[in-house]
Amino acid sequence: MRWNASSTNDFDKRILRCVDEVLESFGPKVRRVLVYYMGRSFSLRRYQIPRMPETFSLALEKIFGVVGRDVEKEIVRQIEKEFGMTAGNQIRFAEAVEKAAAKHHGTG
Repeated sequence: MRWNASSTNDFDKRILRCVDEVLESFGPKVRRVLVYYMGRSFSLRRYQIPRMPETFSLALEKIFGVVGRDVEKEIVRQIEKEFGMTAGNQIRFAEAVEKAAAKHHGTG
């Protein structure tokens, strides 16, 4: 199935809320610029982030450098809070999305 904005499901929306909350901390204009840049430079649209978590992590690292990992950790914390999980400090965004999906779908 091709994922587009209209096929974004509840799980994806919850993940995107977590991402947006952290990126919004830089300011709404900065968040919009980041999302635009990810689309232009990484062919990653906002609605694709839950389905392409490795690409999103790579984009954060390329955009922010070493600080990208800190931004990613903050997003993982938001995911933990949103889904009532304790994943630990060492997991990456992709693993957090996977664990959240299992919890959301009742398999984790």
